[in-house]
Amino acid sequence: MASRKILKVMHSARQGDAAAQLELGRCYLDGAEGLGRNLPTAYRWLSAAADQGCDEAACLIADAIPLAAIDNPARARWHLQRACALGSVAAGSKLARWQLDGLFGPLAGEDIARCRDVLRSAAEQGDVLAQLTLGALALDSGSDNGNDIAWLEQAAQRGENEAMLRLIDYYWQCAGGELWTPGQVPGISRQARPAAAIAAAEKALAWHRASWDKTRQTLPGEEILRRASLLLLLRQKDAGKWLEKAADAGEARAAYILGLINLGPSYVDGLIGHEAGAAYRFPRSYKQAESWLTRAADMQIAEASFAVWMVNNFRNYTLKDPAKGARHLVRAAQMGHGEACWLLAKGHLAKDNGQEAIRWLERAARQGLDKAERKLDELAPRVAAPDSHLLALSQALENEDSSLSVRLELAAHFALKEAEYLLIDPNIADLGDVICVDIRRHYRKSKVRLIRITDASQRQALDRAKHLLASLSSADEVDYQSLKRRAQGKIARVCGGSLRRQRTVNLDFVWGTSPYF
Repeated sequence: MASRKILKVMHSARQGDAAAQLELGRCYLDGAEGLGRNLPTAYRWLSAAADQGCDEAACLIADAIPLAAIDNPARARWHLQRACALGSVAAGSKLARWQLDGLFGPLAGEDIARCRDVLRSAAEQGDVLAQLTLGALALDSGSDNGNDIAWLEQAAQRGENEAMLRLIDYYWQCAGGELWTPGQVPGISRQARPAAAIAAAEKALAWHRASWDKTRQTLPGEEILRRASLLLLLRQKDAGKWLEKAADAGEARAAYILGLINLGPSYVDGLIGHEAGAAYRFPRSYKQAESWLTRAADMQIAEASFAVWMVNNFRNYTLKDPAKGARHLVRAAQMGHGEACWLLAKGHLAKDNGQEAIRWLERAARQGLDKAERKLDELAPRVAAPDSHLLALSQALENEDSSLSVRLELAAHFALKEAEYLLIDPNIADLGDVICVDIRRHYRKSKVRLIRITDASQRQALDRAKHLLASLSSADEVDYQSLKRRAQGKIARVCGGSLRRQRTVNLDFVWGTSPYF
């Protein structure tokens, strides 16, 4: 409850008395005279006093009011400049920080260098804001200019939690960051972490303990997982306990990592990128591994579903269930796991189901699997660019014979041979992402070919052909030789007329060297 004295001060402050405004600002700043500590309110009264020329109020704004409590930097700028002229180090830090943040307009290179010099001078005198700003600039730029990270260390050693949190993030990234990566394949070793990364993990763990244990707050799941991951990187025995805490807090990645730990030492080494033979080796339990991995899979971790498939295919796992493993492999593939898509594609190829194999290979290729891309090129090659001569011929025949015209357009876009473009049924051939060229019913010498649809022009050509040739039935008896003679006659007439005069198509190309005739 506010004292009688402060009630009188409030009345005078509202009347515009600068001394009363200064005193009221101090009370809100310190939480004195029965008033609760309120920094924004303290700033409001101190700035009112500073507006009337009170130097002490300006210095208090510079030294005791944090940036977050200042609602109008443009107004505060004049108070800070006055405090800076009076020798306030903190005022210079605040002004430099605002300038670097662009609050007073864009800065030239010289201005940025000057702001950094001001901050370094303030940091040397122990100003926490300057130390935090220099450290943050070094982290954001990705380079430790002038050993600016050391300023964060100094601020953290003085108990500044913001500095500790920034250092945790910095050393966590130096240690290699997340153990879990999208598309992870258990048992595939990461590159061994250098000694510097392990040293960074030790520093990150130390600051994590200093920050979170000091505040005695309940750690959020993300931070529990980070603590567990750091302990695991350093092969400390209680990593498992922290991972269980993270899993109980809803962190699916923690359950996944626990599953890999229970698969045995080689999987731990592959997970954290350690050289074999480290000090502490985690025990193996396939039953526990499957339990944790299934839990993570139920929380939509594709990598966990893939790992469940692996466990249920281990020869020495007595409780394995291959059917369960197969279901999880499909789940992993459906969630975008590249290796799972690759394995499903291989299974469909073994069953001679090329269409499904290509569908899964395309998914695997989208996840960056080079082997899937190579297999796609082998099974269903793509056509880089349409044949310009055939396109010109298609356009010339458009009015005379639209059916032949659209077939020539297909030949141009999909590199079809003569028998293929004359006999293909586009409505049956269209399988979505590929076309299946199968004319064996009418031309026994041919082979089934799959060709990928990779651009919009191919899709448009195929849709036009499907529309114009909608009445075609694969059951119709077709005399290929008659079709061939009729098509060649029409092409010869066109090429001998307007196209020859326009020099759009070379007859020697059409009838001689072209693979399409």
